[in-house]
Amino acid sequence: MSLTSELRRSLGLAAEFLLPSRSENRAIPSLDGGLAANDLVDACRVLWSGADAEPDDLAVADEHTLLFTAGRDVLGLDRRTGRTHTVASLPGRVSALAPDGDFAVVDGGGLYRLAGGVAERVGDTSFTCPTSLVHTGGQAYLTLGSAEFAADQWTHDLMGKGASGSLVRVDLASGRAETLSAGLAWPAGAALGPDGPSTLLVTEAWRHRVLEFDVARRTSRPLLANLPGYPWRLAPEGNGDYLLAFVALRTHLVDFVLREDYFREEMIRTVPPEFWISPALRSTGERWEPLQIGSIKHLNQTKPWAPSRSYGLLARMAADGTFLRGWHARAGSARTGITAGRRAGADIVMVSKGGRMLLAAEGEAA
Repeated sequence: MSLTSELRRSLGLAAEFLLPSRSENRAIPSLDGGLAANDLVDACRVLWSGADAEPDDLAVADEHTLLFTAGRDVLGLDRRTGRTHTVASLPGRVSALAPDGDFAVVDGGGLYRLAGGVAERVGDTSFTCPTSLVHTGGQAYLTLGSAEFAADQWTHDLMGKGASGSLVRVDLASGRAETLSAGLAWPAGAALGPDGPSTLLVTEAWRHRVLEFDVARRTSRPLLANLPGYPWRLAPEGNGDYLLAFVALRTHLVDFVLREDYFREEMIRTVPPEFWISPALRSTGERWEPLQIGSIKHLNQTKPWAPSRSYGLLARMAADGTFLRGWHARAGSARTGITAGRRAGADIVMVSKGGRMLLAAEGEAA
């Protein structure tokens, strides 16, 4: 550690001690109110599971058919029979799908229109790290999580303190793309706002907030801030509420590592990424996982109150940002890493990327 960085760190600690009211708020909110912890994700019915393929994004094609991404493929699932079929196979990993399944975007590739089993490319622009996609009125809006990493390298961007994400608009007739906002810290999801296409709701995962973005003015304001987890994709339920997925929860240990630059940089340089002190989609079960000196495991048993690296959470959020209900998969669950959720008829369906499965909370009133 250089003398300059050590001096800067010491001055920062002194200022925090002497002027606490001006210091950064480092408190992580507790899971209470509409986000009170439960085990409802573990009670969901499994619609699909795969040993090798990781589902990521989700769309509702009709009352009985779901579409989801798995590697290079967009797959269709008949909820009545449980059978799947390939809707489209694209040139690269599909990292975002429109809510109705009409469009998909390839990580490091282009935007595609899906119709009648044929994938037609829209324009010739290639997109790095697309994380979500929504379209309306002949325009598509894409969130690009990072300009440096692919979508499945999200922990690299987090631990590198990335803020190179952007919000992009694509004209579906001409294929022309333009950047509406840049410098975002991993925008993971976008949805049309409650007032229609003039406003978008955009999640900014590494800053733990949801932004309300004015499309015409190209300005934003925080709708929610200091969230207890990393907000991912969000989708309207159709009644004014939204379903907001959290890929993982924040922990004091990870937040501490993000402040300690020397340790963090040395960890990135010398430790394999799967063993970083960082959030994770799932537990590997390896003895090299960071165990926080016994606070997660004791005598090789996971404690029920353990602050797990992986977690599953889908939340129902009102248009004003109030949380109304949550579906949780806590420490020790195999259904972690919730990356998307949508309403399908009377059910709430969700993707557990960590568990490599699609789940349904059946009979959930809107």
